[in-house]
Amino acid sequence: MQRPGATVDKTGSHPQDDAQGEALRAPRYTDAPERIRGLPVDHRGFPVPFFAAWIDGKPDHRVVDRARLGPAVLKDLCWICGEPLAGDRAYVMGPTSAFNRVTTEPASHWDCGCFAASACPFLTRPRMRRSHKGLEAAEVTPPGGMAEHNPGVCVVWATPAFRPTLHRDGKTRLYEIGDPTRVAWFREGRPATRAEVIEALDEVIDTYRPRVAAAGPAAAEQLARYTDRVLALAPAPP
Repeated sequence: MQRPGATVDKTGSHPQDDAQGEALRAPRYTDAPERIRGLPVDHRGFPVPFFAAWIDGKPDHRVVDRARLGPAVLKDLCWICGEPLAGDRAYVMGPTSAFNRVTTEPASHWDCGCFAASACPFLTRPRMRRSHKGLEAAEVTPPGGMAEHNPGVCVVWATPAFRPTLHRDGKTRLYEIGDPTRVAWFREGRPATRAEVIEALDEVIDTYRPRVAAAGPAAAEQLARYTDRVLALAPAPP
C-alpha cells in the first residue's frame, strides 16, 4: 500500500518530467558500471535503482515498488538496474543470509551488486538505521522483509543455483541459493577484512545457539555444518 495520494509508476519507465529533471544533480558516480550510469539519478546525484518506487513523481529509495517484482522474476531482470541478467546472477545479502543461504530479494548483475554494496548509504554506514519518516502509510519493505539496521558487513554472492520458495507464513517470497562461484565481502563501502567478516558471522551464529541447544544433537550438528561452510567463504588471512 502506498502513501495516500502517492502515484507510483508501474510501466517500467521512470517518470521524470522536465521540472523534476531540472532539479536533478549530475551523477555522483561517474565511474559506476555502465548499466548503473544508465539509471536516472535523484536530487542528490544517487542512481535510482530499478526496485525503487516513484512517489508523486519523485524516487524514494526506501520504498520497494512491488509492481517491479513480477517483471524482475519472470523476465530475469536485475533488481538494481532492471536489465536482463543473461546468466550473470548475484545476490546482495547480509551475514545471516550468507549463513542460512536464504535471501529475500531477487538477483542482480555481479557488477551492479558490487556497486550497491560499495555505494548504497544504508549498506556502507554500519550504524545507519532505516528511516520511515513520512512513510507511515507506505509499504517500505521488500518481499520477505528487511533489516532495520545495517549489519556491518554485506556480501555479494554469485551463484547460478537458486530456488524460489515461500516462508512458512505461506505468502512471503524467499530465494534459496546454492554454492557460490565467487563472493565479495564489503564493509563501509570497501572490501571487508577477514576479522570483520568473522566477527559479523559470529554474531549471527550466536543468535542460533539457544534454539540449537534446546533442539538437541541433530540441530547442533547442522549448526556446525553451516558454520564451517560459511567461515570457509571468509576472506583469506592477510
